[in-house]
Amino acid sequence: MPIAVVAFAPSGASPQTMTVAVNGIEVGAAELTPEWSEPRFQVPSARLVPGENELCLRFRRALPEENGVLIAAGVARIQLP
Repeated sequence: MPIAVVAFAPSGASPQTMTVAVNGIEVGAAELTPEWSEPRFQVPSARLVPGENELCLRFRRALPEENGVLIAAGVARIQLP
């Protein structure tokens, strides 16, 4: 299954690594910069199960913001088929 993610890393968190995991298993990673980009990933059908599947974006670093919020990236869209 193809997945595309439109994202960028804030300059303070760049370079940033975004890892995509499906049902707890990492299926790919991409480097994010302060410019918007659209990394694409291919999820092997063996990683998918009938019914609901979990998609998780994991980031290597984050910037502290107000109120204890951490900012790792800006994500505008996650596109699934």
